[in-house]
Amino acid sequence: MDLNGEQEQQMLDRALEEAQKTRGQGARQLSLAGDEARMAQFREAAGGNVATTTVDRTGAYGDYLKLKQKAEGQYQAAVRGQSGVSGMLRRQRAQLSGVNAAWTEQGDMQEEQERRALQTSTRDATDATRMAGEEKAIGIRKAAAEKERKDKEAAEDLANSRGSFESAFSQYERLSRGNTQADLDEAGRYARIVSRGVDSGHKLPGLNSEQRKNFAKSGDMRGFGVERAAWGAGSPEFNIEEARRRYAGKAQTKKGTDY
Repeated sequence: MDLNGEQEQQMLDRALEEAQKTRGQGARQLSLAGDEARMAQFREAAGGNVATTTVDRTGAYGDYLKLKQKAEGQYQAAVRGQSGVSGMLRRQRAQLSGVNAAWTEQGDMQEEQERRALQTSTRDATDATRMAGEEKAIGIRKAAAEKERKDKEAAEDLANSRGSFESAFSQYERLSRGNTQADLDEAGRYARIVSRGVDSGHKLPGLNSEQRKNFAKSGDMRGFGVERAAWGAGSPEFNIEEARRRYAGKAQTKKGTDY
C-alpha cells in the first residue's frame, strides 16, 4: 500500500520479466522436444516400422509443460498480490497498465507455437515413414539389379567356360587322330583339360550322327578315350573293357566323376 504508481508498475514489470524468462526456458524445451521426436522417428522408420513418436511423447515436452505451468504461476502471483484491498489494487493496475494484455498475447503466441510444433511433428513422422519406405524400396531395387548383374556375369562366365571346354574337347578329338607323337602328347594335354572340366560339371557335346551309329550298341565311349589319353598315356595295361566293368559301364574321370 505504501508503493506509488510508478513503483508498483516497476514491480509488475519485474514480475512479468521473470515469468517471461521461464516462458523462454519452456520455448527452448519445446524446440528440444521437436529434435528429440525427429531422432526417434528416424530410428523407428529405419527399423522398418511406422514412426509414431511425436513432440508430445518426448521427455523434453514434459519439461516444457512444467515450465509453462511455472510461468503461469509466477505471473498470477505477481498480478494478484496479497488478498484484500492491496490485491485488488494490484490487479487493477495490471489491467490498466496493459500487463495483462501483454501476458495474454504472449500466451497466445506460445499456444500457437505449441500447436505448430505438434502439427510439424506429426507431419515429420509421416515423412520419416515414407522416406524410409522409399529408401527400402530403392535398396531392394539396387539389390535386385546387383543380383541380376552378377547372375548375368555368372552366365557369361559359364558360357565362356563351356566354350573353352568344348574347344578343348574338339582339339583333343582332332589331335588324337594325328600320326605324330607330338599330336598325341598334345591330345593328352587337352584330354586332361576335358577330364578336369567334367569334374567341374561340364558334359561332353552331344553325339553326331556317325558317333550315334558307332555307339549304338557299346554306348558312348568318348569318356574312356579321354581318360586313356589323359591319364593312361604310357600305360599299355590301360584296358577300356576293364574300366567299363569296374565302373559299371560308365566312363569316369580320374577323380571319379561320371561323364
